[in-house]
Amino acid sequence: MDTAVNEAFLKRLSSLGGGTCTCVVPGEALEDALRGIGREIGAPLIVDVKVEGAEDLAPARVPDLFAGRAATVFLRVKKGKTITVTGTYSDGKAFKETVKPGVIELPAIAHLWARTRVTDLEDRFRLGETGLKQEIIDLAVRHTLLTRFTSFVVVDESEIVNKGGEVNKVVQPVHLPAKWEMEAEMCEDAGAPMERLRSVSSSMAPPPAACAPAPKRMSKSKKMFGFLGGKDTEAIRHEPEEKVSDSERKSFEKAVEALKKALEAAKAELEKGKTPAAGPVDQARKALLKELAGTLLGTTLGKLQSLLRSGLLELVAALSAKSATVGSVDRCLKSLSEAVQEGASPKFWEKMI
Repeated sequence: MDTAVNEAFLKRLSSLGGGTCTCVVPGEALEDALRGIGREIGAPLIVDVKVEGAEDLAPARVPDLFAGRAATVFLRVKKGKTITVTGTYSDGKAFKETVKPGVIELPAIAHLWARTRVTDLEDRFRLGETGLKQEIIDLAVRHTLLTRFTSFVVVDESEIVNKGGEVNKVVQPVHLPAKWEMEAEMCEDAGAPMERLRSVSSSMAPPPAACAPAPKRMSKSKKMFGFLGGKDTEAIRHEPEEKVSDSERKSFEKAVEALKKALEAAKAELEKGKTPAAGPVDQARKALLKELAGTLLGTTLGKLQSLLRSGLLELVAALSAKSATVGSVDRCLKSLSEAVQEGASPKFWEKMI
């Protein structure tokens, strides 16, 4: 009950738990919502529902059946085949019903099946199950669905707003939910005014006023944010954003590839029974260290730093002493791959809840 609830999360939570969810604005239609919940809660009539003779059920977990509450399951069935729905009545008796599917021309059914199927797949993806990303993308593209991996993009080619190629950052103000309070200082945006939004007890809202200029003293918003354990708004506004540029990343990747090739060449020489020189590996090692020293990657790739300053240094010494083995070079190659992957964190749309 609020003006800005997480409806998608609550409905999914209630669906997985076999419950029901109704979202209402405070003071509006509350009695109707309570009456609806009263009709839907209670003991189910049929539990342990299963559908036999069908493929790709969506949702995969068939919900229990309640009196007065519709239950929808999408599935795929071969032409001419029948499906059997089984379950258990609340008194313990067996329920069984055989259904012969009918054919109708309604493309929306396939779309609804795909959307429900993707919801199941995304739940499994969140739990760490691998190999689902491509299936989600294939379903989304085939049925034009919005998912965590696919989006709708509209390109207007009639006008180019940055003909010079420059990139401008624009912060778009967003209105607060109805009847939410926030101090004027919280809606500051680098000195640009925004409308002040306040909740009121009367039915008529006062006309919006512009936010005041940023005060020199510590604002309430800064105090509040600092109390929650974060940085104050002034610090966030002026703190430069640290990130690795495209040119730095390309230079880093080039240095990694050079070290990898040097190690592979040394391994190939050892496999032929020859003694490789230590120089190429050591030069590639030092070049990569130099690349790390000048970028943010140097502080995020701890394993790689350790490998360059310890494991590879020992390998260079072994190559110089002509005591290196194929196994020692192979271990360094494997360690290099793992150390580089340390900084390759998942995209935010893959790791979010």
